[in-house]
Amino acid sequence: VITAMTCILKVSVLTILVFITSCAGKNDIYVKAAHRMAKTEEAEEVPLPIINDIDVILPTNTTSSNATEVQEDNENEEDTLDHVSTAENSTTAAEEPTPNATLPEPSSSNSPSSMVMSDSPSSSPSITTKVTESPTKLSTNAPSASPSKHPITTSPTTSSTTPIDVSLNIQSINIVILTDVHSWVQGHGRHEPNLNADYGNILSFYQRLQQQVEQIDSKPDIYLVNNGDFLHGTILGDDPPEHLVGILERMPFDAVTLGEHEVVNSISIEKMEEPGGLFDEWGERLVTSNVRQSGADNDNLNPLGNNYLLLEGNQGSVLVLGFLYKLNENESADGITVADVQDVIEEGWFTSLFASCKHQPQFDAVVVLSHMDVRDELVTLLLSKFRKLCGENMVVQFVTGHTHIRSFAELDSHSSSIEAGRFLDTVGFVSFEPKQGNFAHNFIPANELYLAQSLDMSVEEYHTHDGKELSDYIARTFEHTGAGQILGCASKRFNEMDLLEMYLNEVMPKSFLNHYHSSHNIMLQYLESFVGYDLFPGVVTMGDIYAVIPQ
Repeated sequence: VITAMTCILKVSVLTILVFITSCAGKNDIYVKAAHRMAKTEEAEEVPLPIINDIDVILPTNTTSSNATEVQEDNENEEDTLDHVSTAENSTTAAEEPTPNATLPEPSSSNSPSSMVMSDSPSSSPSITTKVTESPTKLSTNAPSASPSKHPITTSPTTSSTTPIDVSLNIQSINIVILTDVHSWVQGHGRHEPNLNADYGNILSFYQRLQQQVEQIDSKPDIYLVNNGDFLHGTILGDDPPEHLVGILERMPFDAVTLGEHEVVNSISIEKMEEPGGLFDEWGERLVTSNVRQSGADNDNLNPLGNNYLLLEGNQGSVLVLGFLYKLNENESADGITVADVQDVIEEGWFTSLFASCKHQPQFDAVVVLSHMDVRDELVTLLLSKFRKLCGENMVVQFVTGHTHIRSFAELDSHSSSIEAGRFLDTVGFVSFEPKQGNFAHNFIPANELYLAQSLDMSVEEYHTHDGKELSDYIARTFEHTGAGQILGCASKRFNEMDLLEMYLNEVMPKSFLNHYHSSHNIMLQYLESFVGYDLFPGVVTMGDIYAVIPQ
């Protein structure tokens, strides 16, 4: 029995064949989209086994990607991309609604201003999103046994008309979060107008929020962080990221860490490490506490970025660490090592950093950019270590990711963990008081109306000069890649199972299998991550095909 992998076909040129209907509606056509490493329009032929019969084996638990599995967790509360629930307001986190879906009106519960601000660190601020005193029950996508190794993926779902509260509780320390964007910096506006914000809009939002925070007498601190997995996903995130780097450099991130997608391809790493390139631009802001790179002698391992970062603000110092979950052997690029977190927290630089933490700490709070599940066992391990070294009153904020969900959990009275979606469908926000905790959070859908409402501004007035320039630059760059090249039309919206069925019943038989004849059989086995995103009805472009193909 010869096994053909239908998940990804990797050869000198990686290709996918998608069966769609011609725009004229007269003929069925095959579109051969050269992907990622492709340098020519025609892909090289791949030698295939001689077969004549096909057996298809699908997982017994495979369901339509529009139907999310839900289970109850008796320990925490988690807001997935398909469901968000808070005690004070019920919101639907359908982050990727179908085209022309009705946009829910932002909640006006805090009118006239959607920002709830505390002028005094010692005061008790009004909290508009749920802040739990202890972990509460939550509904969630069924997590895998090893959530950091198998991110949960769901197809876009239809938005509800339930009003969404996008108010922000400004406290002493405030963090705006982007995670797992996977190069969706142009947003989803072409197919999903409810997710029409791009990185330029996010930049405008952040700059306006900074201006408003600066007007508060207590002078709170505000930071913008990127929690990794910014590569792959769209044509902009291809290896190497020739077009994405210039966009990322224009975002004023205060701290950045890397996900697994940034450490798997040597060519992309070389691109980002070019003199004067992305990593040089980020400098000390790139924090990779357990991602190492071999030196010239191939013996010594050095941090790919920096072990840690101290952010100095009006409200004190914040220690920033950056951790990536442990990759399997040979998953990372040559020369890259992801050290075990258990080993790193026993290293000299780490222990010396916390040597005086209980008596004379060098910082007032710890923020851990953690590219792993919101309740990963490594989060528990790190928190336990911090409590041992610093005591119970050191505030520890975990910014998590990788599993592509919205989630928030209070781990103890002085620690919480937050994950803010995927593919630029969410702008995360969390705030807290040093030495107190008092965590508040919100998930803002990446929509211009919501971003403006959270600032108590109109869509017309919240834009900044820098933000508009970046939006224009993204649009020009996206078009320059050839993303707008029209390949055909799709008769309907295709989710993961639709595309799998089309691939098995149309593409494979009519493109590969009819060229070979033999008494041999072939088994096609469906694997995880068959597609990266839905294929939408109407005109299909090269950019759409790149978004469908997973990395």
